[in-house]
Amino acid sequence: MNIEDFLKNSILIFALTMDSFMVSFSYGASRIKISFSVVTGMNLIMSGMLGMAVWIGNGFSYFIEGRTTDILAGVLLGGMGGYQIYHSVRIRKQNTTKKTRKLNFMSGIILAMALSIDSVAVGMGAGLLEGVRWMLIAGAFLFGIFMMEIGWKLGKCCAKFYKKDLSWIGGICLLLLAFFAFW
Repeated sequence: MNIEDFLKNSILIFALTMDSFMVSFSYGASRIKISFSVVTGMNLIMSGMLGMAVWIGNGFSYFIEGRTTDILAGVLLGGMGGYQIYHSVRIRKQNTTKKTRKLNFMSGIILAMALSIDSVAVGMGAGLLEGVRWMLIAGAFLFGIFMMEIGWKLGKCCAKFYKKDLSWIGGICLLLLAFFAFW
């Protein structure tokens, strides 16, 4: 693995886990505990969907040649990045908060499926690019658990001081990756 693949995968992993961080942060700020088994189950689902999308994107890369795969990957990554930024701004303007008092395993599965929607597009885009795909999937699983645990703890600590949405950071990371795909 070269340094370029490592950096691309690291940025993708960070972008993909930012939503999980924000969800966990909001649960922590509301003092709603997410058990480690639910966190692990959620990340298994999200990483599994990412893996399937990477596999599908990799399959497409055999039929689409050369620079076309880079352009298609850039469009997919840029589209998801733009959507995340748009969604973040829209939520901030609406100023809506969901007050869930309990997160059980089934709620965690549903939440994981919702959080995986962007992973499908990102995974297909990543599958079109050259690189170490297993690192992306394993890294998303492990770093996803880390981000959810840290997000919950920080949310719990910062509940009184911080109430802003940071999900736009993941969108910026995806736009950066899209830029490099076109480069």
